[in-house]
Amino acid sequence: FDDNPDTWSTQTIARACEYYTERSDKDDVYQKVSDNTSFSEILDTKQKNYGLPWVSRNLEELRKNYEDCGKEYRNPDSRYLKYYKSTIVVPIKQKKQYVSDVVKEFGKDNSKGNDHYLAFLCIDSLRTFSKDETQLVDALTTFATIFAQLLYPFSQ
Repeated sequence: FDDNPDTWSTQTIARACEYYTERSDKDDVYQKVSDNTSFSEILDTKQKNYGLPWVSRNLEELRKNYEDCGKEYRNPDSRYLKYYKSTIVVPIKQKKQYVSDVVKEFGKDNSKGNDHYLAFLCIDSLRTFSKDETQLVDALTTFATIFAQLLYPFSQ
């Protein structure tokens, strides 16, 4: 790792869903962060929501909106809409000043800005959510963010 997330890769380390066996064929494959819109936008300091959770209530609608703006929605699994239609992606991170000396000893600087990133928590659903369900999606995002913060010490 270095301070350029374009060189970073991810790998699925855990999955909980009814499609576990079907989807696990890609779990052992490292995937570039830049090949995934949600990961790359979370890590892009030019984005308004840099470092914050990335949420899509309706991925089909989002993909069309990206296309209408001349942008590409990237997902390394071309079958994603078969498995989920909405998603919440939360970075598992910590402020650099609170990073354990043990982690620093590994010599990997998974840092961007003032944060040290270890992973992403992704919560996917086959359900889409309307704008009327903003309060529900916000509550789910808050819960996922708290859970991701609690996972940081266990992800080291």
